[in-house]
Amino acid sequence: MSYGARKILIAAGMLLTILPFEALASTFNGTLNFTGGAEISATSITFACSVAYTPTCPTGYGNFSTPSTAIQTGDFASYGDQFGLIANLDQTDEPGNTSFLLPNFLIFNSSPSLPSPDLALDLTFIAPGVYGQTDCSATPAPGQTCTLELPGLVTAANPDGLTWFNLSNSAMGSTLSFSIAGVARTISTGETAPFVGTFTAQFNLPYQDLLTALENDPLPASFAASVTTDTAPEAASFFMVGAGILLSVVFRRKLERAGP
Repeated sequence: MSYGARKILIAAGMLLTILPFEALASTFNGTLNFTGGAEISATSITFACSVAYTPTCPTGYGNFSTPSTAIQTGDFASYGDQFGLIANLDQTDEPGNTSFLLPNFLIFNSSPSLPSPDLALDLTFIAPGVYGQTDCSATPAPGQTCTLELPGLVTAANPDGLTWFNLSNSAMGSTLSFSIAGVARTISTGETAPFVGTFTAQFNLPYQDLLTALENDPLPASFAASVTTDTAPEAASFFMVGAGILLSVVFRRKLERAGP
């Protein structure tokens, strides 16, 4: 084998080990915090459209605001003191414990300080609630927890028909929360980073007093939410790195056996 052919084979193997590391880079790294209003039922969330945030909202969207840049971290720092749109949720289209794709779940409006927002959050998963049902109808007391079960939500992936919501009582009222996951996307380049997040709403009543509203009439609430990107490399990237290393070794051994 010629000297030139050897160099090409070695270079090809080394290239496979180098390229994947560039793919590991995440566009967004940090935590984004935002707030807004919503009407919450046991199976859906309709986000409020506040004229203080945006003049109007497209069909299927409400809006949100982000607090100051001081509490946004990492690459999300420039998205403080901004407004944007957030898509409504329904367990028919976004069932618990099931992968789906809701593109542009959260997008930003342009502003004088952020004329070209380049971030979108695509939602891919909502976790079912993790609490039991024993305390759902108990006499209210601090420390109680509840996740409702509804027959209409039963699926193969959610055999108990659990709602998204984790309800808990405190000495001052109750908390409703749910967890999400998805992909933070750079609009201009398509680069992505997975994220996880939590929505939380506080009430001055025990959750037992809210269950009727949740099951029958939407419950108005203010929410606070936080999403954090996960920069762990994908399994495919590990595979590519390993394949590149293996090919490099194979190429070198073949060259050694081939001799000059």
